Amino acid sequence: MRRDRAERLQEEDGTRMMRRIARYMKDSSHALMLADKDGSFVVMPQGLFEDKALAAVKNFRISNVKPPKAKKKPVALLEDLKLDRIRKEVKNNKVHALTVFFSAKSHKVDFPFRAIARERGTWQATVS
Repeated sequence: MRRDRAERLQEEDGTRMMRRIARYMKDSSHALMLADKDGSFVVMPQGLFEDKALAAVKNFRISNVKPPKAKKKPVALLEDLKLDRIRKEVKNNKVHALTVFFSAKSHKVDFPFRAIARERGTWQATVS
């Protein structure tokens, strides 16, 4: 029982420490992000982060496709293939859009950002 309490206290101390770090980063107008190759962190001024994020987003384009409407074709295909369990999962999933996050390319000069689209939690993940 002592070990459980010690682990819990250590976890609480870690949570408090992370909150203090996050508060410091926000108060000092710095951004903290994960590096893409080695799992380390990159710290940069908020303005530089925003500039690099805008540059990374320029690789994307606006689409005229309406996500709920686009989902109808895969649902129909799954129905034709009699994949009812997957069809039901896809049809019931309300998350239509992929999420995008950035990581810093720490192995490149000036740490350009890599924009990564993630399908986790979306209906696309079910059929991929």
